Amino acid sequence: QELLQTFCSIAPGQRSQVSFIVEKSANEAEIWFSYNGITVINNDIQMELYRISSMIQLVQLATGANWTPEQIHLLMPATTNTQACELLNKSEVSFSQFRSGISIPKILLQLPVKLDVIETLSRHYYDINANFVDTIRNLIAIYISHKDCKIEMIAKATEIPVRTLQRRLKQQGVCFNDLLNQAKFALAKNKLEHSYLAITDISLQLGYASPAHFTRAFKR
Repeated sequence: QELLQTFCSIAPGQRSQVSFIVEKSANEAEIWFSYNGITVINNDIQMELYRISSMIQLVQLATGANWTPEQIHLLMPATTNTQACELLNKSEVSFSQFRSGISIPKILLQLPVKLDVIETLSRHYYDINANFVDTIRNLIAIYISHKDCKIEMIAKATEIPVRTLQRRLKQQGVCFNDLLNQAKFALAKNKLEHSYLAITDISLQLGYASPAHFTRAFKR
């Protein structure tokens, strides 16, 4: 968080025509790293893609190169140019917005810079013994947004063997699949309420074989 705030304070002094800001979101679980600037016109499209890519890479100094934002807002109108930008391909992109920015889970703000997200989550932010189930739930919420989450991934992040992880969850009266389904439901609900994605797209993003499988799981 200090890195982003420092960047926001320094950037306007570097002959930049835009101002950067870190602001709260309606969703309490995330913040927005955004910038205001002149309206994007023809030759500014590449510059906007460059800026937004640089903002993502700035956050990746803490999270590691595999992280991408769940949502991206762009000033520019919809264009095929974004398809060539690899950093944007895994995110939900909204065009013609009033400002450009990326969403960042609040849980990532305390990560130190230049450390891989897997090591950071287990060694520098979480106290595994303090609230075990909430810790696992938060980790799942991060992974499920960007990939097909497996218990092996969470075990690696917490440095707990899979069987030990399963046993400790059972001691708390839950299992991994329960937490995974809760996370999928919360993410699906958010996408259905706040995005224009089709159910087919949402079901694929969450790892379901078909919209029918997703619909049955959502009803459960």
